[in-house]
Amino acid sequence: MEVLLWAPIFPAAFIGLWAFVMFLLSRVSGWNQLARYYAYDGPAPQTLRRGQSASIGLSTWFPVRYRATLNVGAGDGALYLRPMVLFRLFQPALSIPVSEISREERPGVILRLASLRAEKETGVVILIRPALADWVEAQAGPFSSR
Repeated sequence: MEVLLWAPIFPAAFIGLWAFVMFLLSRVSGWNQLARYYAYDGPAPQTLRRGQSASIGLSTWFPVRYRATLNVGAGDGALYLRPMVLFRLFQPALSIPVSEISREERPGVILRLASLRAEKETGVVILIRPALADWVEAQAGPFSSR
């Protein structure tokens, strides 16, 4: 009988907890800082790769890992990032001009990574596979040489 009393509360508690976690991730990753400058509500680009992975963070030591949850697009001179539907709360789509992104190759313990940093003073670093960074440059143009 007691279980029936809790049944109506569980969905609301789960949704509330999920919203709180998404809010925290948007702050810890720096997505909200990128959104201040690069939020985008237009259509997704024609060239879109679904289910991509990236690490995004204010610190390269503790980034938030988006494992196979990002849609990455490129076109019209911009990098397009948008989380999959379940992860979009507090994390709007971004369109960052490639001319405002600097790229640096980073050796990793297991993998090499391409470190992307927007010129706006957000302090946010986006770590992606070099092959994905090459694909973005091929579709949208070269990153800044800064």
